[in-house]
Amino acid sequence: MRIQHYRFNRSQGVIYREVERQIQPINEQHLDAIILYATPPILGRPFSNMLQQEWIGLCFLDSNLDWSYALLSSGNSNALRSFLDYRQNLKAPLNTVTTRITLDEQNSRTGNTWFMYDFEALNLPYGFDGKTYLENINYPLVDTRLELPFSPPPSLDEIRNQFPRVISSKPDKQGSTDLRTQFMIWD
Repeated sequence: MRIQHYRFNRSQGVIYREVERQIQPINEQHLDAIILYATPPILGRPFSNMLQQEWIGLCFLDSNLDWSYALLSSGNSNALRSFLDYRQNLKAPLNTVTTRITLDEQNSRTGNTWFMYDFEALNLPYGFDGKTYLENINYPLVDTRLELPFSPPPSLDEIRNQFPRVISSKPDKQGSTDLRTQFMIWD
């Protein structure tokens, strides 16, 4: 497992992964993530080339199950509203689903183009047991490289306890019934 950092470029609609102090596009229109923790929105300016705006910090497992961080920004379009609505409508902990984050193209009447966040809940990977996977991992839930005053996150044990239990695919021997088709034999 490695620590990864992702960036969402909403002006160009590109998702980048930081690789050795450089950024590389991931060549996908979306990013699938098992979100372990999402901070509340906080006003700040983590990058000198961007205006002060609201930010949400995400800690998640990416499609390679690497420990990953990314920021969602509000910009001028209140882009965080879509995430806050998604989170509220999910009615379950974020880490009980795979969240597909897509940059959705928007156009204004004046011809300007920008990208908004779009979120979709998908099933967790088949057989993924989050508790077991995170058993010996103690990375922080907030990206420590950023100087944003995020409130302290919950403990990693609380995150582990939110994962659903994996149901064994082995049939229960007690009280099991034979569901195979019964064939009639004619004499």
